[in-house]
Amino acid sequence: FNYTTVSSIELPIAIKYSLKRLNLFGGGNLVYNFGVSNVTEYSYKYTGQEAPAAFGTVTYTMENGAPKITINDFKSRFSVGYLIGAGYQLSPAMQLDIRLTQNVWDNAKTTGAKLISKDIYKVPSIQINMSYRFSSNKNRPMKAR
Repeated sequence: FNYTTVSSIELPIAIKYSLKRLNLFGGGNLVYNFGVSNVTEYSYKYTGQEAPAAFGTVTYTMENGAPKITINDFKSRFSVGYLIGAGYQLSPAMQLDIRLTQNVWDNAKTTGAKLISKDIYKVPSIQINMSYRFSSNKNRPMKAR
């Protein structure tokens, strides 16, 4: 199988500890992985050896003469994982952080879907984030109009 993109929406829920300009955070991560719609299935003779997988490919293993993974195993799924990270406050309005996320559970049902989850969705990822807060007056109450 060959595919070009994997898309997801993530909702991190974290607790943050700040020490001056440095902050550390950790928590849970809820993920909805969209189904991979641009999967191409290649037919080839099975030799009993698995080729090394490059990013964007899933190797095809056989079980009782039939493939373990089918196109239907690339459907969407919901995942739960963790995140840990650290950030630095560059200015009152700008922050830069780096985080590690990894899914540890998802709702894959078939053997093939579980293999795809293990090879694609449960791989740890590193994310770099730069955020900008438009209002740096967080301690002042808003004026009534």
